[in-house]
Amino acid sequence: MENIKKKKNNLDAIIKVLETYNINANDLKKLNELQIIKQKNLDIIKLLTKLESGFKSKKIKFVTAEETQEKILKILNDIVPATKKNNKKNKEQKNLENNINS
Repeated sequence: MENIKKKKNNLDAIIKVLETYNINANDLKKLNELQIIKQKNLDIIKLLTKLESGFKSKKIKFVTAEETQEKILKILNDIVPATKKNNKKNKEQKNLENNINS
């Protein structure tokens, strides 16, 4: 019972702060998106650090470096989506590759 009261008090305090600073749902969504981007940036930094230390100690293999590079590019694509022009160009290139492979 005491835990429920503490949680309710915490929620009331949070709501009061949000109302005080006129923070609405859109602002919270933007903050959440920024938090996701921040986490992805930290993931990229970890991968780059792993690559750097691997190269310095000469313990990294080409395949591992290539896999790490792919992970970094995937994260970057999630953070910075391609523009419409690039998307159109990529679709045209994929169609061309499919036609060649067929």
